Amino acid sequence: MPLPNSLSYFVSRVESGSFPSFHVFPGGKIEYSDGLPEWLNLVDVGDNIQPNSLQLSSKKTEDLSILDFKICAIRESYEETGFLLASKIPNIHDSIKSQHQKEFINFVKDNDIKVLSSRLLYFCRWITPKQSFRRWDVQFFMLNISDSQEDSNLLVQIYPQLNPSSNTNMMHQVSELVCLDWRTPDKFYDAFCEGEIKTVTPQVYMLNQMKMFHRWQDLQNFAIYKDTVEGIKPFISYLNLKPYPAVKIYTLPGDHMYQTQFEDKIDLEQEGDFSKPIHRVIVKKFCKGKKKNVRIVENIVNIPGIKFPTVPLPNKL
Repeated sequence: MPLPNSLSYFVSRVESGSFPSFHVFPGGKIEYSDGLPEWLNLVDVGDNIQPNSLQLSSKKTEDLSILDFKICAIRESYEETGFLLASKIPNIHDSIKSQHQKEFINFVKDNDIKVLSSRLLYFCRWITPKQSFRRWDVQFFMLNISDSQEDSNLLVQIYPQLNPSSNTNMMHQVSELVCLDWRTPDKFYDAFCEGEIKTVTPQVYMLNQMKMFHRWQDLQNFAIYKDTVEGIKPFISYLNLKPYPAVKIYTLPGDHMYQTQFEDKIDLEQEGDFSKPIHRVIVKKFCKGKKKNVRIVENIVNIPGIKFPTVPLPNKL
C-alpha cells in the first residue's frame, strides 16, 4: 500500500497454519458469506463509488465471481491486520473484537460501511503444481493508496502519527501473526535471497516484478494493463529436475520448455535459448542453502515502459 512516488507494502508473518514462520501476504479461504448477493449493495459501485475508485469498465455492478474473492481479501486483511478497506473506519480496537463474534457482512451492515472493492486490481493467480502435497488456487489483488484527502481514512490506519488522537491504527491478530512487516519490494526480495526470511514462489515472482517500479502510479498502470488488456492467466510452475542439487529451474506458462524436462545444455547450464519464448525462475543456493540467487528470466512479458535487465536485445518486450 504505497504512498506517492514510493513503493512499500506490508506482509504478515504467519505464526501457525499452512506456512508457519513465513512472510506472506494477508489472505485466507473464501467463506460462504463472502459470495452472498447482498454484497452488491454494500460495495462502492454505481452511484456510491468512491472518488479514488477505479472504473475500468461501464459495469454498474461487480461480477459476483470476482467480487467474492475481493470480499474475502478485504475480510481476511481486516481480521489479520486490522486494516479495513472501507468508506469509513469504526473504532478498530473495539470493532475487531466484536467483528469476530459475527459474520463480516453483518459487521459491515451494523456500522453502515461501504466496502471499497473497486479499489482492488486483480493482479495475479497462482495454482500449485500437480505434484504438490497440498494444492492451492490463489488469487492476488493489489491496492494502491495515495495521500489525497479521499484516502485519509485509509492512511491513518497505517500511519497513526497522522492523527495521534485516532484509535483506528492497524492491530495484527496475535493468534495467527507474529508481526506486520513493512518494507519496499526490493528489501523483501533481498531479505529472501539472503536467507533472512522465508516466503513462497508466487511472492518471490511478484516482488521481482514490483521492485522494478519506483512510483506507485507506474505500478498501478501496470496492474491496470494486466487487469484490462491481457487478463489474468493462472501460473502453475513446473520444476525441472536438474542434475545439480544447488540449482532449481521453474518454468512458467509461455516458456517453450514449459512442462518438459530440460535436455539441451543451453537450458541446463545457461538461462535458455533467447531466440525462443522464455519464462522461468532460476534459484541457485549458496552457503549451505541459506543464501540464494533468484533470477526471473523472461522475454514474453510486456510491461509498458519497463525493460527486464535479464533480457538482451533484440527480444522485444
